[in-house]
Amino acid sequence: MGKHKNATQEAILLQFMEKHSNIARGFVKGDKIKVDALWRDLVADLNKNGPPQKDVSGWKKVWMDWKAFIRKKVAHNTSEARATGGGPFNKHVLTPTEDAIAQLCGIYTVVEGVPNTQSFGVPSERKDSASDTPDDEEPLHSTSNVAAAGRSRRREPAVADCMTNISEQTNAMKAVVDGLKEILEETKNKNTNLFTLCEAVKELTVTLKEGNIESMRHHYQMEKLRQEDNELKLKEIEIAEFKVFAEQNYCNKQP
Repeated sequence: MGKHKNATQEAILLQFMEKHSNIARGFVKGDKIKVDALWRDLVADLNKNGPPQKDVSGWKKVWMDWKAFIRKKVAHNTSEARATGGGPFNKHVLTPTEDAIAQLCGIYTVVEGVPNTQSFGVPSERKDSASDTPDDEEPLHSTSNVAAAGRSRRREPAVADCMTNISEQTNAMKAVVDGLKEILEETKNKNTNLFTLCEAVKELTVTLKEGNIESMRHHYQMEKLRQEDNELKLKEIEIAEFKVFAEQNYCNKQP
């Protein structure tokens, strides 16, 4: 991922996203004009510390690709950990910056769900309310009610995490859609410029064609004049020869 940005640009990008977490997650609230202005300011700061240098769409893609790269590493760790039952496995180590982005964007929650998120950087703050009950305290409800309450408590985090996953995925899709819209707009502009260029080439082609026709017409006229000139010179030569022949005949007839 380093080839798309240098270390200074990574720090600037992370600092901006930590300050604007909604933009980091792809969930933009409020005035879009204000958000676009924030992106332009960020891009100016990033390009000032380049190379590389990119436009707004280019830096948005860098951010999305960076998150996707981190999400892939977290997904690998989660899959390997579950496959080995928590034993040793081939773990992809996240850098401090990647871990900060994963927590900022909720990547651990999206990829792993509720269990085992603390193993890769997001500590679990949930507590089992049943474990807080002293061993010597008598239950106030029947066994069936306690079991039902326990099931309900176990079910609540799962529903909450599911909703979080849906929200994160929705935000990610919105970010992708916004990126595609910008790419589409750029493509339209490029197509317009290409059409203008094609029209200019057509006009130039017509001009050259007309110029070639005029040049050919001029060449034809010049050739015609040269032929006429040659014919006149031949006639002059014939006349001169006829005069010489006539003078000779005249001299021969004199006594």
